Amino acid sequence: MTLANKPNTSRAPTALKDTAMILFFAIVASGVVYRSFCLAPDSSEGRTRMYRDFDDTIYYPIRAVWDGVNPYNSNTELPTDYMQQYPVTNHFPLYSPLMLLLYAPFAVPPVLVATILYALCSLALLLVFAWSVLRLVNGSARPAVVCGFAGLLLLLQPGRTALQSGQISLALSVAMMVALEFGERRKHANLSSWYSALGLVFLTLKPTFGGPAGLLLAARGDARSAFRGLFIGGMCFLLGLAIVFARAGELSAGTLSSRLTSNQTHFQSHPDVQTVSTSGRVDAASSVEYLLDRTLPASGTVGIGLFMLAIASCVLWLTQSESSSSATSVNSAFLLLTMFCCIYHQIYEIVLLALPILAGYCGSHPSWLELGTGPRRTVIALLCLPFVNILILHGLRPAIAATANLIPSSPDFAETLVRIANACNGVALAIAWAILACALVRVAYHKRSSLQHSQTAFHTT
Repeated sequence: MTLANKPNTSRAPTALKDTAMILFFAIVASGVVYRSFCLAPDSSEGRTRMYRDFDDTIYYPIRAVWDGVNPYNSNTELPTDYMQQYPVTNHFPLYSPLMLLLYAPFAVPPVLVATILYALCSLALLLVFAWSVLRLVNGSARPAVVCGFAGLLLLLQPGRTALQSGQISLALSVAMMVALEFGERRKHANLSSWYSALGLVFLTLKPTFGGPAGLLLAARGDARSAFRGLFIGGMCFLLGLAIVFARAGELSAGTLSSRLTSNQTHFQSHPDVQTVSTSGRVDAASSVEYLLDRTLPASGTVGIGLFMLAIASCVLWLTQSESSSSATSVNSAFLLLTMFCCIYHQIYEIVLLALPILAGYCGSHPSWLELGTGPRRTVIALLCLPFVNILILHGLRPAIAATANLIPSSPDFAETLVRIANACNGVALAIAWAILACALVRVAYHKRSSLQHSQTAFHTT
């Protein structure tokens, strides 16, 4: 047999691996979607959590605006109130009205059809997110590897809940990568700045993303992008509010102030926000509440957030460099950690941390190698903890309680274990945040010291 006629067996293992990864994603995705719709019913009305959150945050708020009803109204006293007219479990939070416009097509079909379409779109968006992460980290991404990575994300807690929650966290994650990658120090800076600004405009759909991200991007050196994004997003928010309230016949200063104040008050008291009833929060203030087993006053929560935001802004400002405007840099990882730690966030929103985890592991940006092996590995391990911390799952709590009951002298041992497990996610992110803050300042100081020494030596010679 000649060399030309010899069969090429080198491609066979690659093709087999590619097929296995695609099948892996298909099986895992089918299982997660099936469990969301069929095996995880909500306690109310037999609906799944995904179905409920899609109803509360997308479908019925859009329908209400079409009907001239204000979805921001959290009152339930009158039959004409939003929560009395529509089968929702919560009012529409203070998300930007721009969200109601962008997601309006999902409110056209019947609710079950709309939910299935939204689930399929979320799966497609998960593939886009996986491709974006691999493309930024590795420079290329084969379709089979993208499927395998997306399947792995679905097996882990943040990725699975990002799909099951019915929220827009995957879309926000893609927008955040756009805002981080297209900084003002790239080629065609003005056009790149607009790309970053548009990503930030989409982030303003959720103020817990858009607000901190805009301030931190400005501190990182992308001030034009931040100003443009926050300005456009803010104008869309105000104009959208005016339209929504005008359609409901409530466009007056007193009614607007009353509705928005009661909306935020009702949101803060919701079970998904209170640490006594949810295990999914990852921000720094929630970790303190989990450990202390009590709710912090509003001043304490705001104080923790402002402190971390101020420290992070100073660190990013002091460590600006030509290479910091990259989604895979340590500066961007520090920015993401600050955003997740300084204000209310749930675990399904931190799927974006897959980017700094892979970037740090692969050393895809020089700034990660400058940290040193010890700090880099420690940060990666801490960022991985929320992805593998299955102790926060409600299904494991009976097992924890049964195990703790074997210790008769510790009747509250099970409750303490659950609280510590809940706090671990936020504590891990806060420690990683502190390590990166110190490391960034240390590296910047050594660079400037070396530059001064070299300049001094040059002038001396």
